[in-house]
Amino acid sequence: MRDCPKHRKRGKDRQMSKVRDRKPLRPLRVAEVPRNAADAALFDRAVTTLSGEEGLAGFAVAWAADIPRTSSASIRTVDQTIGAGPAALAAGEVWTWCGHPPHCAGDSDFTCLLPWLSRDERDKLLRFRFAEDRWSFGAAHAGLRLLLAPLLGCTAKEVRFVTGDKGKPLIDPVHHGSVAAQQFCFNLAHTRGMVAVILSSAAVGIDVEPVRALPDMRQLIADLMAPEALGAFDAASGPDTQTALFFRNWTLSEAYIKATGEGIDQGLSSFAFSQHGSARLIRSTPGWGPEERWTFGMLTDPGRSACAAVRAAA
Repeated sequence: MRDCPKHRKRGKDRQMSKVRDRKPLRPLRVAEVPRNAADAALFDRAVTTLSGEEGLAGFAVAWAADIPRTSSASIRTVDQTIGAGPAALAAGEVWTWCGHPPHCAGDSDFTCLLPWLSRDERDKLLRFRFAEDRWSFGAAHAGLRLLLAPLLGCTAKEVRFVTGDKGKPLIDPVHHGSVAAQQFCFNLAHTRGMVAVILSSAAVGIDVEPVRALPDMRQLIADLMAPEALGAFDAASGPDTQTALFFRNWTLSEAYIKATGEGIDQGLSSFAFSQHGSARLIRSTPGWGPEERWTFGMLTDPGRSACAAVRAAA
């Protein structure tokens, strides 16, 4: 079901990812990747970099970093053309980048993104049936590569990954060196119409979800999340507040389990977040504490998107 969050639809996603378009695809020509980091015209044809919360309206974006909450972590939003930023990432620094299709008008020209993808990534992209899903996969992976390339001192297409425990992608230590592999951590997220990337020297995770009113939000919280989340949901004053709380907890949870690398095996009920104000852990998964070990952030206010979603559904 397209309207359900990722854990509900994961089985169907795996099936859909194997379905190709019924019509045969034309042969694709992949251009050479520009070696000048400032030459991002091709990327800009397919992706618009967002510079503020206004462009994220309708989405919830949350991130997690294995950086002590009491430390002076430096949070930076990458709001310029990818590849044109500084080629340095300081310890304790967190970069986030978000993008959507140009003009937010449903444009999903994924072919402009192919030059920055590996052969395997292009094959995966083409397994998606719909152009919107191909765009989001391609935009997220191309954006990640373009952010990492100057840090690693190579072109975007030369960035190589390996798969770690439980499927988490990592920088290839053989190709880029063990120092670089340990120095740069990353994560990406994508959904139709929005992509997000996070970089840091510490383990990080990020999640993005379109905010919409779901008929079974309470049941999802009761089945999957912490009792603290369910209590806050039941105590909420109205449907817009309930929707905001649902996506606050959902995106923070996804970001956390992606940062730890445990994935769904970690169990969304094994930890809990503050339900209002700044996002923070109030109960951590055994072995992944203490709570002060982690810093969390939200790039959007789910409450605004929730109000719009509830009005649209009315």
